[in-house]
Amino acid sequence: MSITKITGVSLMPVIHILKNLRPEDHEEMTAIHGIGWSAERVADMIARLAVRSCGWIFWHEDHGPVSTLGAYPITPIGGTSCF
Repeated sequence: MSITKITGVSLMPVIHILKNLRPEDHEEMTAIHGIGWSAERVADMIARLAVRSCGWIFWHEDHGPVSTLGAYPITPIGGTSCF
């Protein structure tokens, strides 16, 4: 895979990623969020939790946004830092 750019987290690219998951990732999301989970609703939740200047979206030149990393802290928040 050839990553051509990296950007900050935003809603529409996250929706694209969630709508184009690999089958095994889709199964995992179904196990977590239930049958019929909504890519738009999950993306909205991620966008709302995202911390400014924290996290990245990786883009492929042919496929658009393909993955995210570190969109929001998963440990208790003690300040504004991502780390």
